Amino acid sequence: MLTTTPPENKFKITEKELEIIFCLLHTHMSAKEIGKKLNLSHRTVENKLQVLYKQKAGVNSSNQLREFCRAEGFDQYIPARFFKAGVQFI
Repeated sequence: MLTTTPPENKFKITEKELEIIFCLLHTHMSAKEIGKKLNLSHRTVENKLQVLYKQKAGVNSSNQLREFCRAEGFDQYIPARFFKAGVQFI
């Protein structure tokens, strides 16, 4: 079940990090592509991913981060910025 409410945030993950996690989990975008989508530089995306890897999730790769995020329920969360006005879900 998808939700617009993020999972319990015991890792102090920011909204911007949640948006990056969403792109990482649900697309095959590179850091450059994620940066363009979120109006961030690719270096900012890479830095935020490093913080997520090392400090918040304690993992060493994007595959491990994906596994961690799925285990914590972040794959069920859709950030508000990815909704368009007037879209209805049934």
